[in-house]
Amino acid sequence: MDNSSEFMNNTFFLTTAIDYANGRPHFGHAYEKCLADMIARYQRSLGKEVFFLTGTDEHGQKVQQSAQKNNQEPQQYVDEVTAGFVDLCQKLQITQTKFVRTTDPVHKKFVNRLSKPFMIKERSTSKNTKGFIAYAKSSS
Repeated sequence: MDNSSEFMNNTFFLTTAIDYANGRPHFGHAYEKCLADMIARYQRSLGKEVFFLTGTDEHGQKVQQSAQKNNQEPQQYVDEVTAGFVDLCQKLQITQTKFVRTTDPVHKKFVNRLSKPFMIKERSTSKNTKGFIAYAKSSS
């Protein structure tokens, strides 16, 4: 067995939803983190390496609207809200491997690399909303 197969067989990957940073954390966020943490701890007790990911999604219209309601720039707003999610994880002693923020430069770089093979086009999904669709780039 090669090293990559051994790594995959002995590693347990776990993620929670990444929470929208448009408001303070609540009981539902805590509940999800605790359940995921319980699974991570159990897998570690079996001798598995665990990669446990959680974090915040700091983009979107609701984030922008919440920032405007608070008379803040979106980045300032999500910095404050995300601090609450980080604090929640610390207080609950959640054992995540990585706390990802979608505004983090490393995350942005990864997403850009991942999306290079695709063309992203804006399209209307209904009268009042717009969406994006990804198409594979042709090799010609």
